[in-house]
Amino acid sequence: MGQGNQEAESLNVSLAGAFSNSMWAGVKPYVTGLADSSPDALRSRPATKIIHDKLVSLTLGLPVLKIKIYNLDGLTVYSSQSSQIGEIKTNNEAFTRAALRGDASSKISNRKTFSSFSGEKFDVDVVETYVPVRGPDGRVEAVFEVYSDVTALHVQAHNSVNLFAAILCALLVVLYVFIFALYRRMRAQLIERTDLAETLRSITIAAHETHSFEAAARVCIDKLCVEFGWDVGHLYIARDGELVSADTWFVQQPDRFADFIKLTRQMTFHKNVGLPGRAFVAGKTVCSALVSEDLNFPRAPTALASGIRSGFA
Repeated sequence: MGQGNQEAESLNVSLAGAFSNSMWAGVKPYVTGLADSSPDALRSRPATKIIHDKLVSLTLGLPVLKIKIYNLDGLTVYSSQSSQIGEIKTNNEAFTRAALRGDASSKISNRKTFSSFSGEKFDVDVVETYVPVRGPDGRVEAVFEVYSDVTALHVQAHNSVNLFAAILCALLVVLYVFIFALYRRMRAQLIERTDLAETLRSITIAAHETHSFEAAARVCIDKLCVEFGWDVGHLYIARDGELVSADTWFVQQPDRFADFIKLTRQMTFHKNVGLPGRAFVAGKTVCSALVSEDLNFPRAPTALASGIRSGFA
C-alpha cells in the first residue's frame, strides 16, 4: 500500500476510533448480544435507526461514504446501505484479520457507482478499512468497516503527492501545536469567542482540500484571523537561520496597515530579534502586550502609527 493509501487507512482507523468512542457504550449490548435474526428483522429494529442517525451526525462534513458494524460472528448488524444488513462476512479475510488478530486491514478500489450516506456517487476512489473495536480489557468486541472517498488524494498523487503530503502534514502538526499553545495562554480571553475543536476541524478540512503549501498556509492564517478577530496575520519562513516574510497575509484594512506591511516585507529577523525572532528561538508563543513598551520590537513606530498595540508570534 502506497503512502497516500496508508494515510487514508490511518484516517479511517482514526475515524472508526472516534465513532466507537462516541457511541460504542450505547450500542455494545445490542451488537454483541444480538442473536440470529433475519435481515428484515434487523433493518426494522429501533436500534438500527438510532445507530444510523448517530453516524449520519458524526460523519457530517467528513469524506466518509459508508459504515458497517459487524459482531464477532461476522453478522452485518448495521450498514448505512440498508440492503447489506444481515450479510455474513466470516469468509472475508480482512474481517477475519480484524476480528481474530485485532489488526486493521484496508484495500482501495475505484467504484463506478457507490451508495453513500448522501446518495449515489459516481467514479470515486474508495478506501475501505476493517477496524477492530476493543473493550476495556483490550479484547476485540466488534469490527467497524469504514469507507472513505480518496478521489482527491489520487488526483494529488498524480502531481507529486508525496512531497505535498509531507508539507501538509508538517503544516498541520505545527498548526495543532500552535493552537494548543495559544489556547493555554489565551483561553481566559477567548473562551467566549471560539470553539477550539470546531476551529481545528474546519481548518484541517479546508487545508486538506488545497493543492500547495502556500494555499494551505493562506487558508490557515485566514481562518485563524477571522475566528479570533485579529486585524493582521502574517507568515514567516525560516531561511539560512533567519526569518523572512513569506508575503502571505490576512489584513482587514489594507490601507490602514500599508506602511506596516511594506516595512515587514523589507525586514529579515535574526534570532532573538523582534517578536518573530524571539519565538523562533523559544520554540513557543511569545507575546507583546504593549508594543509601545517593548524594547525589542523594531517595527514599533510604524506599528503604533498603524494602530497596532499588541501582538504575538
